[in-house]
Amino acid sequence: MPLLADSLRNLSASLIVMALVVTALVLGKAIFIPLAIAIIIAFILAPLVRQLAARGVPQPVAAVSVLLLALLLIVALSFAVSAQLLSLTADLGGYQHNLIEKVRAIADMGRSDGLIKRAVTAIEALGTDIARELGRGLSGQNEPVVVAQQQQGTPLEIMSGIGLLLEPLAQLGITILFAMLLLLQHHDIRDRIIKIAGTDRLSGTAAAISDAGGKLSDLFLALALMNGGYGFVIGVSLWIIGVPNPLLWGILAGLLRFVPFAGPLLAAIPPIALAAAVDPGWSTVIMAVALFVICETIVNNVVEPFMLGRKAGITAFGMAVAASFWTVVWGPIGLLLSAPLTTTIVVFGHHVRGLEFISVLFGDEPALDPAQELYHRLLAGDPVAAASTLAEDAEGLSPVEVSDRIVLPALQLAAFDQRAQRIDAEKAESLREAMGDTSDLFFEAPEDKSDAPAEKARPTVCVIPARGIVDRAAAEHIALLVSRQTPCRAVVATRSTGLTAIADLQAMEEYQEVDTIVIATVGGVDEKQIRLMARRATRAFPEAHHFVLSLAQSPLNDQSERRDDDGHVRVHTTIAPIVAQLDCAPRRKTQSDDEARTAEDTRVAEPIS
Repeated sequence: MPLLADSLRNLSASLIVMALVVTALVLGKAIFIPLAIAIIIAFILAPLVRQLAARGVPQPVAAVSVLLLALLLIVALSFAVSAQLLSLTADLGGYQHNLIEKVRAIADMGRSDGLIKRAVTAIEALGTDIARELGRGLSGQNEPVVVAQQQQGTPLEIMSGIGLLLEPLAQLGITILFAMLLLLQHHDIRDRIIKIAGTDRLSGTAAAISDAGGKLSDLFLALALMNGGYGFVIGVSLWIIGVPNPLLWGILAGLLRFVPFAGPLLAAIPPIALAAAVDPGWSTVIMAVALFVICETIVNNVVEPFMLGRKAGITAFGMAVAASFWTVVWGPIGLLLSAPLTTTIVVFGHHVRGLEFISVLFGDEPALDPAQELYHRLLAGDPVAAASTLAEDAEGLSPVEVSDRIVLPALQLAAFDQRAQRIDAEKAESLREAMGDTSDLFFEAPEDKSDAPAEKARPTVCVIPARGIVDRAAAEHIALLVSRQTPCRAVVATRSTGLTAIADLQAMEEYQEVDTIVIATVGGVDEKQIRLMARRATRAFPEAHHFVLSLAQSPLNDQSERRDDDGHVRVHTTIAPIVAQLDCAPRRKTQSDDEARTAEDTRVAEPIS
């Protein structure tokens, strides 16, 4: 079984490559983490560098200046956070009493013999123990055990301590170096990536990389500004309501908002707890909780859609998987970088061949287009879900446009699958029934008007499927569409298709004076067979109007122009022009009708030889 062997070989190769990539990320994190941070910093600062370069500043000067300003800002924020942490640590002892009182107040709300009371009592006892230990520490009654025997560390311990101190400084230096090189030599790096990707499609590869880089730069800059503004608002608001160390909590809120899902919650817990500690009452706590809820709601529903739009959305499932992966690989720093790193990979997945599967798995763009989604619902035999899909995708479209853009292309996919023997006759029949139910659910029932023409007085349109069950499903949908959207009465008169259907229709007495014949196919019927059916229908019903609807040979082709004309037969690739002409309620043709054909019809259609 060579096909199975090839599949197993490809799967094994993919798994080996994935294992090697994960191993490299874990073992080389001392290099890859600074590189990842540098790439994100370069994407954020690149728009600012471009703005300065556009104003006449040399590229190297602009890159160095922007990076130095960013470093100064980071250093200033680091010193501010350190000072705030020291201040918070020094003041923690004064907040002990308020916390214990609030725990007791909550405990009094429980029943004396209930589970809540027992749980709160345990919490109160734990708080008492903590308070006792803190009281000892503050009163200086620590047991003098370790301090009395101070010894100088051995040279090995000293070197180990120096190594621990130098490690973060080395990673900081590597990060700055990478960021500087990315900003200074981004053109050269881009050219080398294009060379690796191949020069056979140079223009397309260059455009794709430039487009992806530009989108990521704009996205990360907008994300940094949005999260920075969020932290600023949180810090100022906490300062106004009286929570200590607002600068620390504002910086923490801005940084943790990069963490997916849990970031805003983690940023809210410490200041809310501190608000409970500093205020004997509950007003500060309530205001702090309301602040975080209101700010997060506004940012999620107003600011974020406005600033980010749909530049690089990631599904919730994709973000959860990515956050878990990067946390396992790189630890807490991986969790912090998971959102920007995954966004980078998803954006490049839209442009780089071989990474498309990542965009499909993690990106928030629909995995299936509307026609494919409808086809999937029909295959599942779920007309309710199929009608809901049509209703969601049909917003702002007329029923005729829905048929041309979604329904007929979906049936065309079914016809191609049936011709390739991916679905059998039984499945095709089930799909036809599901399509009929879907059409009934989607189209609104006609209004019962007292002045509406009698059923027999309405012009009659017979829709003939060209071949097979799928064409019959399309013919039934077209008949329902014509009946609901035009003054005509449309039917699919027989259960046969093609030439047999024309012969059966000719033998039926009630259709001897049919007004219009529409031959419909979505299955790519051969052009010679279409011409034969058109000529046979013209001879069988010479006084009727004749149309042919034949979708193009390739699926989801949206051509809508008229293809050709054979005297009485006009061939179309969409239903819209047919419905437009039927909307005039055409009656059976006369000799004067043939002489009065419009110049437009003659100009846009060519005869079938």
